[in-house]
Amino acid sequence: MGHTRISAFDRTLSPRFAVLLVGVSLLFAGCSTGDPPGRDYSSGTVQIQGFRVRTGEFAALAYLSSDPDRVGSGVLTEDGQFSWNLITPPEMALVNAAHFFGEGVTAVPADVQITMVHEFYDESTEDHIEHAVFYGTSSGLDVYEQGTRSGVLMYADKNATLGFAGDYEKGTVPLSKGWNVLAMEMVGIDVDGFGHVRYTAGTSADLYFYHHYRDWAPQ
Repeated sequence: MGHTRISAFDRTLSPRFAVLLVGVSLLFAGCSTGDPPGRDYSSGTVQIQGFRVRTGEFAALAYLSSDPDRVGSGVLTEDGQFSWNLITPPEMALVNAAHFFGEGVTAVPADVQITMVHEFYDESTEDHIEHAVFYGTSSGLDVYEQGTRSGVLMYADKNATLGFAGDYEKGTVPLSKGWNVLAMEMVGIDVDGFGHVRYTAGTSADLYFYHHYRDWAPQ
């Protein structure tokens, strides 16, 4: 892609959060509310608040194997609307919950396989341009404080329930087979700067996408 890129989670999350979610990516976007229970999030549209004028087509990427796996696509239009369409992920992009989250998570059934979209990236642009759509938070990109919410698009290969009971993360999250929104709320930050997170089943209102555009060309 022309230069070495750091994933969006690595770029934006606090160190504890980044480790917790296995180096995924987390200007903000207002989204619709009132999603029905069990909605399929394989497709959707949101308004990008940090729209940078440039439009494009994006590959939805998951980073759980040695190379990024394409799990769908996205389109950003000239009015700042971002739409995505996701597919059933390839087997190599799926892992069990413990591999993804580490200690402190249980899954029922235990053999459920999951993955997530880490970022949407435009691979068609010039080598010196980085053009992507990343996850943000309700407080703005890279802002983590008590009450901050964020969401990610997560796939499950069957109906399942994730339970979190670690020192830093709590919550019970039902997942439907297919694409879901996993929501995270920062419920506190301790004296060492580690975030305490509550996980819940989310909606499109928790998807705070933001538009990243950078031209690396010499001036």
